[in-house]
Amino acid sequence: MITFKEVLENQEIKKFIEAAGETLNTLGYTDHGFVHAMYTAETAGNILRELGEDAYVVELGLIAGYMHDIGNAVARNEHEQIGAILSYNILTRLGMPQEDLLIIMNAIGNHDEHNGTIANKVAAAVVIADKSDIHRGRVSKTTPPRGEEHYFVNYATTNNCLCVDKKERIITLQLEIDDTTSPMEMLSLYSKRFLFCESAAKFLVCQFRIVINGVALNQLNTTRQTIFNALKTSKNVSGNRL
Repeated sequence: MITFKEVLENQEIKKFIEAAGETLNTLGYTDHGFVHAMYTAETAGNILRELGEDAYVVELGLIAGYMHDIGNAVARNEHEQIGAILSYNILTRLGMPQEDLLIIMNAIGNHDEHNGTIANKVAAAVVIADKSDIHRGRVSKTTPPRGEEHYFVNYATTNNCLCVDKKERIITLQLEIDDTTSPMEMLSLYSKRFLFCESAAKFLVCQFRIVINGVALNQLNTTRQTIFNALKTSKNVSGNRL
């Protein structure tokens, strides 16, 4: 098996992630470079690990999360499909078994909320990890924003915590925002992403919960006592954004 360590050391993959980050920075998007790649990789791996998946599946989640945005080096539109094809060529040269390649290609090719479909656990974890990366650390300090709403919603997010409760099967995205935005603005921009996360969590036999400034924005099919217990026992699985 090709390991995450080997992928991290691969110079070709590094070049694609670097180019993807630079391209989207030039276009005025939030960070899609190494910090976002590592956050997504670590968070996807942590989700799978915390839910009891074996080390083999966790490793695939780390790799898919790290490589999920490499298609942005070529084009923003349909970057997920481009990235899937690029990953096939790169990982084939590294000697990855075809059964692993297919899982990673599927995860990369389906991580966009506009046309993605969840078909495996690795894809589900990558979607939740990717869409949970909302934080002022993603805002460029040098490039004018492509869309002011996305710029300010990310900048207004001062704290981000993705927590998994294995026992209750609840995945909670907890955000703290300042008064320069509002939960309503957050939902108007990211409702499709959050709904995609709900679908991804369902594939993992979990429920997805969004909490902004201590207030839950979506209803779970569970009792309030269960939610309270989950908050006490859940584990933070967010990757590092430093």
